Amino acid sequence: MDFRSGLPWSLICAVSAFAGLASAAEVDAPTGKRLLPVDASALLKTFASYVGIKESPMGSNNGVMVNKFNASCGLRPSDHAPWCASVAHYGYMVNGAPDRPGAYSPSWYAKTRVIPTAMVQPGDVGLIYFPSKGRYAHTIAAIERVNRAGRIVSSYVTLEGNTSQMTGSREGDQFCRRVRPADTVKIVRWTK
Repeated sequence: MDFRSGLPWSLICAVSAFAGLASAAEVDAPTGKRLLPVDASALLKTFASYVGIKESPMGSNNGVMVNKFNASCGLRPSDHAPWCASVAHYGYMVNGAPDRPGAYSPSWYAKTRVIPTAMVQPGDVGLIYFPSKGRYAHTIAAIERVNRAGRIVSSYVTLEGNTSQMTGSREGDQFCRRVRPADTVKIVRWTK
């Protein structure tokens, strides 16, 4: 006798779907957490929709959306916290993966997630290392496009927050689309 015969079909489907989701989730080596999969194209659409968001008042690390980004990581507007990493976290969260690193840029780096330049894809996360701080101190929410000179990756079109269009500061005041030289960015993959 089939044990499922007494169970409602909707329960069987729900359990099967959950089992499939659990098997599709990946275990993150540094944290040991199961990570939910993310559709990179949906993630890119989310980040592209943020282009033009600005702090209010400028230079405050606050604003309607900036406060939402930071709140997703447990930060309050009164914290006036940098938001380059929290916008990345928020983008993953609204795309069904609230289990990604939070508001601290170095937490997005993991050796097991580093992608060689030749394998970078749209949707990968970029990090910029600042020798003066001795750590990764700026998170690029997503690589939007990989630019090549022949077979060599020359630069990336990025989607990133807490930057500026002109100076590219890590302490900027808006979410921008930027072009960054490939040799200045470390790429990590968090979509899978």
